Amino acid sequence: MVAVVADETQPVDDPDNPAEQCFWHGYEPTRPGDYRACGECLHVWRTRDAYVASVHQLCREMRWPEVDELDMCPLCSHDW
Repeated sequence: MVAVVADETQPVDDPDNPAEQCFWHGYEPTRPGDYRACGECLHVWRTRDAYVASVHQLCREMRWPEVDELDMCPLCSHDW
């Protein structure tokens, strides 16, 4: 399951909107077409390639076999 990326009722460029605050990177507004967003830390991956790069980095750090998808956020470990 993928977290909801953009709520069209909320402005996507509002720095005061807590639904668009990435725990890891600060203000990170969502926009239509974004690949995936974590419902816990609110990090947004703009493309599949960016998401896969995050997954590969976590796999290297944890010494896991490299995969392209996880059932959790590669930044905060929150499950999808």
